Amino acid sequence: MNKSANMRSVRFHIIVGILVCGIALSATGPVHAQDLGISSPSLEWEWNETDREWLGRYNYGVVVLGEPRTATFRFESIGSSDVSVYLTWLKDTPTTSPPYASPSFDPYSYCWGSFCFNPDTYPDLPMILAPPSLSPPGDYFMLDVIFKPLSLGEQSAYLGFRSNDVYPPPGSIGFISLEGTGVEATVPEPATMLLLGSGLLGLAGYGRKRFFKK
Repeated sequence: MNKSANMRSVRFHIIVGILVCGIALSATGPVHAQDLGISSPSLEWEWNETDREWLGRYNYGVVVLGEPRTATFRFESIGSSDVSVYLTWLKDTPTTSPPYASPSFDPYSYCWGSFCFNPDTYPDLPMILAPPSLSPPGDYFMLDVIFKPLSLGEQSAYLGFRSNDVYPPPGSIGFISLEGTGVEATVPEPATMLLLGSGLLGLAGYGRKRFFKK
């Protein structure tokens, strides 16, 4: 009788131990997890209910027409295992049908409107990024996107990317909304130019007068 009771007690403790371990694992998530981090500049992520995906945002601000301004995005593994980044692209909408389906897609020279990848720094994708725990301080690559306004006013595009990230945001497919405003270069008004010219003439006359006095 005591032996049977002891066996039941042992089985009970085994079952309790298994349940405790299961709860602990479910709370901490997978032991080996692919988690993609995108920073530099920092991004604010929001859930896009229409397309059912996470969307980041970056604004270049006001840029003079025809002058380039670069944003550099850092892609890195922030989980406990390698992250694979397969491809990045630029498009006008955050859809899951990027232009890479076309054989003519060339990311090295690819632009969308006023937004272009920098061909000098475009990474050799696909790329595997090891986390700091496996390869201190961790693998990463920098992706430059140049905004060079071709027209006046607000302009936008979407930077899309595909990876094996299992922790959204951004998830396996993510997008960053790129925004910027093109403006004309500031041209001095005629009155300002006249005032500046008068001042320069005055300084020249004053210097000449002092020279002849010597």
